[in-house]
Amino acid sequence: MRILFYRYHSICETDIQKAFDQLGIEVKTLWNDQICEDSEKISDFLMKNEVNAVFSVNFFPFLSDVCNVFGLIYVSLVVDSPVLELYSKSVSNKVNRFFIFDRKLSEEISHFNDKVWHYPLSGGFYKERLFNQKNAYELKKYRHDIAFVGSLYTEKDPFMELTFTDDYIKGYLEGIMAIQEFAYGAWIIDDAVSDEIVEKTASGSKKFYYGKEGDYLTKRVVLTQLCMGNHVTAMERQDTFEYLSKRFNVSLYTGSNTSKLPKVHAMGLANSTEEMPLIFKESKININTTSKAIRTGLPQRIFDIMSCQGFVLSNYQEEIPEFFEIGQEIEVYTCLEELADKCSFYLEHEKERKEIAQNGYKKVKDKYSYIKKIPEMFVTAFER
Repeated sequence: MRILFYRYHSICETDIQKAFDQLGIEVKTLWNDQICEDSEKISDFLMKNEVNAVFSVNFFPFLSDVCNVFGLIYVSLVVDSPVLELYSKSVSNKVNRFFIFDRKLSEEISHFNDKVWHYPLSGGFYKERLFNQKNAYELKKYRHDIAFVGSLYTEKDPFMELTFTDDYIKGYLEGIMAIQEFAYGAWIIDDAVSDEIVEKTASGSKKFYYGKEGDYLTKRVVLTQLCMGNHVTAMERQDTFEYLSKRFNVSLYTGSNTSKLPKVHAMGLANSTEEMPLIFKESKININTTSKAIRTGLPQRIFDIMSCQGFVLSNYQEEIPEFFEIGQEIEVYTCLEELADKCSFYLEHEKERKEIAQNGYKKVKDKYSYIKKIPEMFVTAFER
């Protein structure tokens, strides 16, 4: 089997490529920054290189349109939310095969295409070389009581760019987001935001973007998932780490501004391939705060941490009990008080903490590794 792997430097692409190699799948690679989403360059490549399918992490409408012309199956492994490209008119192309990790999102996209599968994410197991080549002194710098790697979302908060002509609407939306912030396992925004409020918010803001003619991208999706979802994520992460840092030693690896978190240890950015796995493995507790736009599913970060034998303490998500046993393979919290209590407990109980980390590692390796999930995905893509 020969596939075209269209890459854009997603952090999970390296693990996927290594799985392709181990599975004996022949891969031709094109990079996003090489062709800049140029349909003619993709078409020229496909005319010169025979492939059986095209694959990408997340969905690229121009790529789908080209595959539609060539009659090539296009497999999209969706690992983020929101992915606004999923609401383009190209999503309806018959060549598309969507594997989407968030059940709520997969249900939405299935209205536009019947080749949509709810599909949990995976972990890569290629870090042993990295772990083994570091001595105890080198590993010491990555050891933390409580660690978080990722954005605080303060620099990608489109809600802050909206302008409001009605203070009531702005206040109402802020009130709904305050409730959503700690409503773990429930997405309340859609039910609480009426079509009238969506329309007034969109019409009152010069920077409000939504779909082109023929697309499925609505003003509601942009407001609730992108603008409000990202803003609630920024609120939650700021409040969570402020709360934790007053009680524990908390280390944040982030490029976001941490000036409002004076008690955290701001570590700067971590290299995703050379440093991040070491942080996950060596830290006693790895916090996962799921982006609010991921309404039911498990983010890639949980699988990344577990595949490095790290201990995961995550906010509760609706789908977690479907894939992991809480208290045995992962730990969760449903409020900040419970988060603090569990941090205290697992910092003091190393045996229990390590057992959970190892159980999570084994579960991901046995059931959710790329080596196991990629063949399943391609069999499904070609059979259906």
